Order: sequence, then structure tokens, then C-alpha cells
Amino acid sequence: MKSKLVIFLFISAFFINLLANHSYHNTLNWDKAGYYLYLPAIFVNHDLANLAFYEHVDAEYQPTGDVKWNCIFQDSITKRRLNKYPAGVAILELPFFLLAKLYTVCTGYPALYGYSEPYQISVCIATIFWLVLGLFYLRKLLLRYFNDGIVAAALILLLFGTNLWCYSIFDMGMSHPFSFGLYCLLLYCTDEWYRKKTGCYIVVVGILLGLITIVRPTNAIAILIPLCWYSEDINTIDKKWKFFISQYCYLLIGCLFSVAIHMLQFAYWHYITGHWIIYSYKGETFDFTHPHIIDGLTSYNKGWLVYTPMALFCIAGFIPFWKYNRQLCIAILLFTVLNIYIVFSWSFWPYGGGFSARALIESYALLAFPLSAFIQWLSLQKLVTRAIFYIVFALFIALNIFQTWQVHNRILPSIWINQREYWNDFGKIKAD
Repeated sequence: MKSKLVIFLFISAFFINLLANHSYHNTLNWDKAGYYLYLPAIFVNHDLANLAFYEHVDAEYQPTGDVKWNCIFQDSITKRRLNKYPAGVAILELPFFLLAKLYTVCTGYPALYGYSEPYQISVCIATIFWLVLGLFYLRKLLLRYFNDGIVAAALILLLFGTNLWCYSIFDMGMSHPFSFGLYCLLLYCTDEWYRKKTGCYIVVVGILLGLITIVRPTNAIAILIPLCWYSEDINTIDKKWKFFISQYCYLLIGCLFSVAIHMLQFAYWHYITGHWIIYSYKGETFDFTHPHIIDGLTSYNKGWLVYTPMALFCIAGFIPFWKYNRQLCIAILLFTVLNIYIVFSWSFWPYGGGFSARALIESYALLAFPLSAFIQWLSLQKLVTRAIFYIVFALFIALNIFQTWQVHNRILPSIWINQREYWNDFGKIKAD
């Protein structure tokens, strides 16, 4: 019950900020505008091919400041305009977008090319819906391994002490909260499949993998979750192989659903360029021979452990987690190491403006396990030790919330910041 109350507290914080600060006005800009672009193009302006309406959006809303036609490229052969961003976020936003469209039609509220307030709010509601849906299933999964008090504490630290707070309360519409929610659902359905050995769960896993990768293609690493998961009676490679063979029919159906979801993206690319598969991130790529892992973790320019020190306890939690559940620990550790390597092999490893290493947010769904294991270990320590860590937790939560506010109010730069600038702005409540 405690863990459920934490989620409701988080939901309350979302709506308080949304209504009190009108934070939805900051929703449809930069990357978020690109993820969303499919919906107004298809359902309001009926112009997916040329996006001619976007010139008016640029002029009226300036979603990317002085940068015009941001991440929209004209194909040299078809002369149609290509949106660089994948369509997954738009698919997840679609039901809420349609409700906003229905509202504007029924009330006569101006649509303004699909960028007026009802549409802005729909993106915010979509963000919190998918995130919270995932949270409830993550909670159910964690309760299979830890007691309710430990799960409640882990959720508090994740929701209020990491940059998930920033992208769900202040900066809605980015792909990461959507991915986080989908990862939570994937973990739960995978665990259900291994426990109950019911084929319908692997079909759902296939659907979720399709959605996860069409939201962020680098999320393809999520395939490791169903492949490497563990249950007490499927605890060897031989037993796992036999289990997969016994479920081959459902596995095939799940794969077909996953491919069908990917076909939505392929169909769009073919419609715009004439090619079924293209690389839309021009000038950006992976360099797996020169990853920026040290920078990504410790740099003052958005380093994960600098701006989200709560992550230190996620990492430290692998030690007690190894003792509590070695095989599951191996699976999650393997995912974490590979994910960090892939994320920071991106040529533009800071991933643009924002707060902390946002490309690691989806992995918090898995890191909830070692974090819970750390809290369980801590609960067995002496009162003085527990008190010291509780104080550190509180300070890290306060720091996370405060620095999120600083970035949101442009007191702390969101990118290209060095050590001197960081400490110069540390603790400030007004911009220079």
C-alpha cells in the first residue's frame, strides 16, 4: 500500500505543476515537436508529404527558436519532406491527441494547426499516462522480490531523486518517459511469461518490443530482457532453449506483431523517400570504437553521476543484489553495461539540452532492482548507518528537484557547462 501511495503522490505532483505553472506551454518544442509532428500533419493539416503548414508553426510558435524546419529534410528525389524522428511517440500520443481534436471540434476552440493548448495538454497527459501505467506494473513486479516498504522507498528515490522527475514533471513529451513505461510493462510481461508459461504473454512482449524500438531505435537492446530473464525452474541455457522451442508458435506470432509495428515506420519512409529503410539522423552516428563513457558518467557537461548522484546507489545495489538473486542480477547487469556502452557511443553523447543523461532514463526500470536490493541491505544495518544514508537520500532528492528547477528557469545551463560554470551556478535562485 505504501508503494501505491508513492505513485499517487507523484501523479499529484504532476497535476499540481501542470495546472499551477502551465508547464504545458513548454511541451511542443525541439525534439518533442519532432516526435509529435506526425499527428498534426495527418489529422489536422492533412499534409504528411510536404509539411507546408510547418512554416506557419515556425512563425507563430517558434518551437525551435530561430532554427527553421528543424530536423525536417527534403528528399532530393521525391522532393517530399522527411521528419527525422521515429513515429513511436506519436503512436503512443495518438489517443490523447484525438481527444484533444474532439474537444476543439465540439467546442470551437482554435486548433491552430494542431498546436493550441488542448493539443499541448494532450501530450502532457499522454506522457504521464504511459509512465504511470508502467509504474503500477513495475510495482507489482518488484513486490514479487521485495516487501512493500522497500518498493515504496525505491520508487521514491527513482521518481523524486533522478532525472525521470525532470522529464515527467517539467519537460513532458520527450521519448524517455514513454520508453520507461514500456520497459516496465515489458519486464512485468516477461516475468509473467517465465512464471506462468502462457503464450499470450510472449505475444504481448513482441508488441511491446515493437513499440519500444519504434519509440527509440536504440531501445532494440530491450530484446535482452526476454532472452536473459530468469525463473527458478528455467535456470540453465538448456532449459531456456527447450522453453523457447515449446513456445515457438507464440514466439512467431509475437515476432509478427513486432514486425507489423515496425512496418508503420518503414511505410512512412517509403512514402516520403521511395525507400523502405533509411537512416534519418544525418550527421549523427555511433562510434563504438571511441565511446564517451567516462564523459557520459562524470562530466560536468550532463554527466549522469554528477547530475543524478542517486544513480550511485543503483550501481552499488548490484553487490547485495548479487547475493540475493545472482542469476537475475547477471541479466540486469549485462543489460546495464551494454546499454551504457551503446548510449555513450553516440557521436553527440550529451544528447542535446536537458537535465542529466536523459538517454539512460528508460533503464531505471531495470535499475529499480539493484536499488531495491541496496535498500533491503540498508534496512538490516544499524540505526546510525541507516540514518546517515537517509540524510544522503534526502539531500540527493532535494538536489535533483532544485537543479531541475534551475535548468527549467535557465539558471543552470542545460548543456555545454564546465566545472567552473557548474559551481558558479550551484545553489543560485536567480540567473546572472
